[in-house]
Amino acid sequence: MKYIYTLFTIAAFATAILLMTPKTAQTSASGPVTGVSGSIPENGGATCVQGGCHGGSVTPRANIITSDVPASGYVPGSTYNITATLAEAGISKFGFQVSPQFQNGAKAGTLTPADGNTQVQGAGKYIAHTLGGTSGINTKTWTFSWTAPAANSGPVTFYGAFMASNNNGLNDGGDNVFTSSMGISEAGHLGINGFANAGMCIYPVPFDNSLTIARGTSSVETATVKIYTLTGQLVFQSVMNADKLEINTSSLAKGIYIVNLDAGNVKVFEKVAK
Repeated sequence: MKYIYTLFTIAAFATAILLMTPKTAQTSASGPVTGVSGSIPENGGATCVQGGCHGGSVTPRANIITSDVPASGYVPGSTYNITATLAEAGISKFGFQVSPQFQNGAKAGTLTPADGNTQVQGAGKYIAHTLGGTSGINTKTWTFSWTAPAANSGPVTFYGAFMASNNNGLNDGGDNVFTSSMGISEAGHLGINGFANAGMCIYPVPFDNSLTIARGTSSVETATVKIYTLTGQLVFQSVMNADKLEINTSSLAKGIYIVNLDAGNVKVFEKVAK
């Protein structure tokens, strides 16, 4: 009887150890939690590293996300092919989450998996890897389709966070995330990167205690102006309804900011430094 009791005790102890052992890698292998696409307007750019699921670093990397959307912008209701490719030497286990969003962080359009490597999450707001879509040798590519939103929806940004994992099952520094984004405009609507490209002016850049936005040669009459930190924190908001908007920036810390101007059909964004 004592022998049976001892076996039961050992089994119970082993079960408790298993329950306490981190299962981050196993859980993430079948798909990340929602809301970790690196979206700035939604959650300040959070990824699965900031969420505590993985260790490692977060590094921006350009052009991970590509598409066949024409340079003139998406046609409302049309379907396009989206490709995401992460290359990282020495890695054989990859993961990702991508979310197309409007400037307020809301879901934009409809996502559809192309094969068993991807799945939709969060009522269709996100697309991510599946268990079968994590393996690759030094690189991994995922493809899916996106159906553009209705007319007059305006510009859309695809936010993505991409995992290169050491696959050891631990929450340690060996799992690294790369963030990337792709902005696309609506055909016939102007989603413009840079005030000069919109016929407007923003000065001085870099700025110190004040920043001015001038209408210039643009046809903008009334617009909402917002300033964000790179982590997505809104630090200024006002309405521009004159030739110039002068902004007192004395309270802003040194750093890089994103200035966003929304005038309906014309939406301008630009990074500026203090």
